[in-house]
Amino acid sequence: MRSTTRAGLLLSCSVLFALSTWAQATLPTVTVPLPTVTTTVGATGSTIDLKGHFGLAGVTNQIVQFNTTMGTFNLEVLPAAAPASVLNFLGYVGRGAYTNTIIHRSVPGFVIQGGGFALTGTTLDAIPTVAPIALEYNLPNTRGTLSMARTDSLNSATSQWFVNTVDNTTTLGTSNNGGYAVFARVLGTGMTVVDGIAALTVYNASAALNSATYTQLPLRGPDLTIDNLVIVNSARTAYVMPDGSTTPAVLTLTASSSNPAVATAAIAASTLTVTPVGGGTCTITVRATDTNGNLVEATSAVAVSARPAIATHPASQNVAANGSALLSVTPLGSTGGFSYRWFRNGIAIDGATNSSLQLTNVQSAQAGLYDVEVTAGANTTRSRPAVIGVVPAAGTQTAGAITTRAEWQSIHHPNGNIYDQFLLTGASGTITTTGGKIARVSLLDEQNNIVQFEMSGPGSLTVVLTNPSGPKAPALYNQAGVEYMQGTPTVVLAGADASTHMSIYSVGTKTNPGVTRTDVVYNGWANVCAVGIQSTTGGLGGLYYGNVLFASAAGPAGIVAPSLRTIGTLNFHELTTTAAGEPMILLAPEGQAKIKITGGSLAQPAGIGIDVSGLDTVQMVAGEDSCGRPAPAQANQGRLYYEGIDITAELIVGP
Repeated sequence: MRSTTRAGLLLSCSVLFALSTWAQATLPTVTVPLPTVTTTVGATGSTIDLKGHFGLAGVTNQIVQFNTTMGTFNLEVLPAAAPASVLNFLGYVGRGAYTNTIIHRSVPGFVIQGGGFALTGTTLDAIPTVAPIALEYNLPNTRGTLSMARTDSLNSATSQWFVNTVDNTTTLGTSNNGGYAVFARVLGTGMTVVDGIAALTVYNASAALNSATYTQLPLRGPDLTIDNLVIVNSARTAYVMPDGSTTPAVLTLTASSSNPAVATAAIAASTLTVTPVGGGTCTITVRATDTNGNLVEATSAVAVSARPAIATHPASQNVAANGSALLSVTPLGSTGGFSYRWFRNGIAIDGATNSSLQLTNVQSAQAGLYDVEVTAGANTTRSRPAVIGVVPAAGTQTAGAITTRAEWQSIHHPNGNIYDQFLLTGASGTITTTGGKIARVSLLDEQNNIVQFEMSGPGSLTVVLTNPSGPKAPALYNQAGVEYMQGTPTVVLAGADASTHMSIYSVGTKTNPGVTRTDVVYNGWANVCAVGIQSTTGGLGGLYYGNVLFASAAGPAGIVAPSLRTIGTLNFHELTTTAAGEPMILLAPEGQAKIKITGGSLAQPAGIGIDVSGLDTVQMVAGEDSCGRPAPAQANQGRLYYEGIDITAELIVGP
């Protein structure tokens, strides 16, 4: 073996400021606890991106992984301290210049040095270098740091580097010829590898290799052979977490299940997939192990229901008046052995016991939220609800049981808006807007509040009452000659777009003092079962429900808007259920709606979870009722689930 170029000599370094954290503090850590997983037998696997849950403490910069014949260690470059040195070093790494190089110098109790000479066959040659860089001394040469090697000239560093095996802060300080530029630090317990190299016997191989460079050559055995050299097999940029590519990673991820008969766990790249197998509970343990064997664990509690899983849920549709619609559901697995029961607005539909439901001659009465129970043996699963909206025939403004009067049309309000006022005369009715006006339909809820439903822009608004009665006089209001239908409303907004706005509120001493009575204490909230929304464009101007209390004892309660991706405003007061009620806030999964809960707590009986999708944040804020009475912001008391995963902590904001 021979050397054609003399290695750069190591001289010294200086101190301007100290690093706040060092190598041994950069061990694997759990950054965010793993979420719980709630799923059903036969459902697709629940996935968790582990990049959001594991990491290396205090590591924020590019990592480089050195694989040597003595083991592997990682380092983090420090561009804030030595930007030119880091750029220079990463250039050599990127070109593969350090592959098959050797540790050519080891000084016991001082440093080990490499980056200068590569093994080609049985020959040692100096690696090609680029122009030298200027000295960047900013950090002390403490143990575990890497610095650029250079000659007596301050600005002579090229490819060679060294690792400080002890604290060389004083020895390599500024008093020693200007100092040496610290540009990286060894991570975790990688110094055990460096220390192993430093502990090797050092030989003077200058005569054998015909170069004074090799006077302190560490060898793994007494003979000067290739097998005894300390070789850097590779030096490559690396990620903290694996991404599925050939790029190395500091952390290796593994997962195991405490009961594979309930659920199995598999990891691909940095994604954990929990696949349900059978009913029961188990614990998934994920282990993140770094290159040097340090590890940390996190667990996820998994609950698997034996209920059947649904592969295809009923699809939402806008239906022209007198038109038809077909709803269907497909269970996961064999098509045999299942029974079905369809519901509209939480009420079972007589005779609807097949996997599909045909709706013909659709009228306002058929609008609403449709879902289906799928039963296998003793276990039942309910589908996601589909929104069926009714669009009146062209040229008409209403459908169903709707009435108005001439004096109720084109009402000019002091606020500048123009209203068309309608009343329900039966259990269901549909209205639309015309001429840039706001359309309003009114009724009595079951607490005897007058409730107003208003919309502007494209689309149609249908109200369907559960337990309808009337028309009747509004017993709590001064409004002679006007009669209202009464019941629990489910509302459908169909054919809307990004310029459509809708509001719901109850009539109280603040919202309409002209018809209220001084001897009545008003409930103050508009009681609504649920709202279904179908947007033709995926957008909506706003839903102003700050006075709305969503409640149901059977079927969906809340908001179901599977086509809605973007919305300007979305707020409501409260969502609560009893008995068989199903709380939900469902937008398109890719949506990022910001919801405000105005004075409510989202508390559900017996800890029932609220199904959510398409939400970015749920902010708990203050509100007020229709009489102006304040409703202070409350702490969240609900649990929010997306596809069986509890994401409450990710969504809730304040107080």
